[in-house]
Amino acid sequence: MWETKAIDDDQRELILPPVISPTFASTPHCPIPMCHSCELAQQKRCSPQVKQSKAIHERDGLLSRDRYEAGDFVSADQFVLNTRGCLLSGFGHENASDKFHGGTIFQDAATSIIWVECQVSLCAGETIMSKLCFEEWLWETAAAEISHLHSDNMTCSLLTCFVLVAK
Repeated sequence: MWETKAIDDDQRELILPPVISPTFASTPHCPIPMCHSCELAQQKRCSPQVKQSKAIHERDGLLSRDRYEAGDFVSADQFVLNTRGCLLSGFGHENASDKFHGGTIFQDAATSIIWVECQVSLCAGETIMSKLCFEEWLWETAAAEISHLHSDNMTCSLLTCFVLVAK
């Protein structure tokens, strides 16, 4: 495709015709394909457009500073697993319906503690049981009770109603 320059024994420069003749007219202008190691060797350093900023000291910990104590504001959300998880009591030979399908994540706003409770089914009864497990753990570790629970699935009053019915 390209002409090759060579020097003969008499120190004359020879231009040799291309060995491969192009099929299309635009072919001689195509770049030579490079191997992967050659491409890596010719890389140039590029600067990512990252901006660094410093936190404003007055706003540091704005949600939890001087307002919340442990248990005052707890957020809850549920997650679904694509790959079913094995139960902690079994050896992985359970039916697919008896494995973990998801769970509930609880986060306390004041302490930033995150508690994950895995569930076999994401029904209301199991979610209430996970909430009770989190409340029990929070009481044992911080001697605090949940005063407000925020979730996109249910409100605190609905959870309280479920707990009253369950008791």
